[in-house]
Amino acid sequence: MPPGSTLPRRALGRQLRKLRERNGFTATAASRIAETSPQTYGRLEDGRITKVTDMLLNTLANAYKATDTERRLLLALAQEIRTSSTNGGGWWRAYADGTVDSSVFPA
Repeated sequence: MPPGSTLPRRALGRQLRKLRERNGFTATAASRIAETSPQTYGRLEDGRITKVTDMLLNTLANAYKATDTERRLLLALAQEIRTSSTNGGGWWRAYADGTVDSSVFPA
């Protein structure tokens, strides 16, 4: 899976950690709920590269008693991660074909 954008991955991780801690779950307990290893769950909360599915997020949202707004935020962040992955990168890709001023950046 391509990496996608770092910002939505980190935001998703922060939201998951906030919900988990608010409900008194340990990271190990959360990994059991998500049916994944503690290491994979840790990568998810740390905003590092890992596969994120809507089913996984809905399972965690149910366990964490997330509000509809919180659930929608989690799913929107996951969609943003997937979109940036399939579009080949983040915001900088739009500028990749731009010309470079050779006086500023000589070859």
